[in-house]
Amino acid sequence: MGIGFSSNRRGNNSSSGNNNGSRGNNGSGGSNNINNVNNINNNSVRADNSASRNVINNNRGNGVNANNTRNSGRGRVIPARVSGNNTNRNNNSGVTAYNRAVEDPNMVAIRDELLRAQMERKMSSQRIARRAARRETLYARLWVFFFIFILILVIVTAVILVSFRNTDVQETDDEYVYVYGTGKDEKDIVPFDSAVRNGKLYINYSKLARTLDMAVTGDGNVFRFITKDGSEDVKFTVGTTVIYVNSNEWRMSSPSYRVGDDIWVPLDFVIDSMIGIKVDVDEKERTITITRDTDEAGDALPVAFKMKEADTLAPITEDESYGDTTAPDSTDGTDTEQTDIDVPVFEFKADLSEYEKYMNPDDDSEYLILVNADNPLDKNYVPDDLVDVVNTRADGRNKQKMRLYAAKALEAMFIELFANGYDKKGPSGYPVSVMSAYRSYATQASLFNSYVEREMASNPSLTRAEAEAITETYSARPGTSEHQTGLCADLHNLSSAMQSFARQDAYKWLVDNCYKFGFILRYPEDKVDITKITFEPWHYRFVGRKAAYEMHELGMCLEEYVEYINQNR
Repeated sequence: MGIGFSSNRRGNNSSSGNNNGSRGNNGSGGSNNINNVNNINNNSVRADNSASRNVINNNRGNGVNANNTRNSGRGRVIPARVSGNNTNRNNNSGVTAYNRAVEDPNMVAIRDELLRAQMERKMSSQRIARRAARRETLYARLWVFFFIFILILVIVTAVILVSFRNTDVQETDDEYVYVYGTGKDEKDIVPFDSAVRNGKLYINYSKLARTLDMAVTGDGNVFRFITKDGSEDVKFTVGTTVIYVNSNEWRMSSPSYRVGDDIWVPLDFVIDSMIGIKVDVDEKERTITITRDTDEAGDALPVAFKMKEADTLAPITEDESYGDTTAPDSTDGTDTEQTDIDVPVFEFKADLSEYEKYMNPDDDSEYLILVNADNPLDKNYVPDDLVDVVNTRADGRNKQKMRLYAAKALEAMFIELFANGYDKKGPSGYPVSVMSAYRSYATQASLFNSYVEREMASNPSLTRAEAEAITETYSARPGTSEHQTGLCADLHNLSSAMQSFARQDAYKWLVDNCYKFGFILRYPEDKVDITKITFEPWHYRFVGRKAAYEMHELGMCLEEYVEYINQNR
């Protein structure tokens, strides 16, 4: 075979793989063949061969292989090496090889979406990191604030404690010194919280009684102290203000309390009630000194109490104590039947048949005694039919007493009160119960005087006459108190007699039903100008059912009713 140069021949061969296309142009002299094969990965190849150079390759793209062969007469194959993104030029023939990349729109969209997702993840990570940083900063600031707050609190507390310790009144650390003058001074150092309670200065009465050679009896809840000569005594019940001095009821300014085997009472009781001792209080030095009074010879005077037991004399008739406005005596041939008011028959939830004769006595004239400032009782008047009141408050006080008919009628009223559901404990911890009933002339005198002293102590500018006038608006002078009749009772469910009892449901039942049992509300709110006594929702007076019903229907108080029946004789 020979090689000859004849006219050039151009051949076009193409092959495609992986979505790629290729184009080959071959020219040679004689019988030469030019093949251009392989174009992949989105690349295009073009090759132009001239007679002077057998193979020209131009390949653009990534990962492209192109093989060009030249056929000779002997059939030899000459491989041609092709590298991506290279261009080989033949200066002799001026032929250029090149590749052009064409992008698929779907692939572009997928790539953009992936880039966008990657960017969002990055931004999200950055946001999370920023939030975490802010939280850490906030926590750090909170810890700093908390530390500063605790530090300030500690400093302020320390300043307060230091200031408190430097004040004149030291309610936690200070002490009182009690000095008992019993021939040889005896000192008793007492912590502040034992010496002062509720703003009141207290004294260990058991200790005082021992230094005064008083005997003591009791069961641990009730203390009774008896003077050395055995003539007088005082009885305390722990936790109450009610005491009994020579059998007379007294109320202290604050309740007693117990520490170990000793009872503590307000010091003002000792000052106000005891004779034969002297009490000096030095608040600046916190010292209380108790000494015995002595006579001219220097001998100690006997210890006694200002309140004396009432003399028990023969009772006087009620007619002797009546004023001109009292009820008529049944012997004059007239009685309250002239009012022409029929008393109905009442029905009760409880069976009160055995109490009927007491609630509705045949002759009620003796129970219409009028006692007030214009109609006083003799100081020696004592009813002769006093009996114990069943419903006396169970707080350690002695059984209260009333006249027989009044006490039994009151018992019936309590039975019906409780049957109607008003047996629950009130604010005092007790249900409605009797706090006070019969009082002797002496007891009323002591009580009235204690109120006068209290008014003068609270307002030193008052004269005694002015203080007595104020006291008379809420407490009767001795001889003018209904309690001396044995026909009335103070009853409520509070710790002491207060007008707030009028807001209790039990009061509403009592004021609406008491007349059925022969009782009246003695000092109504709308009759103060007539009775001259302030409203007392706790004070109930027995007059018998007939009179009580008529007063209820006529809207009268006792003063009005007595005048009314006197005019209708």
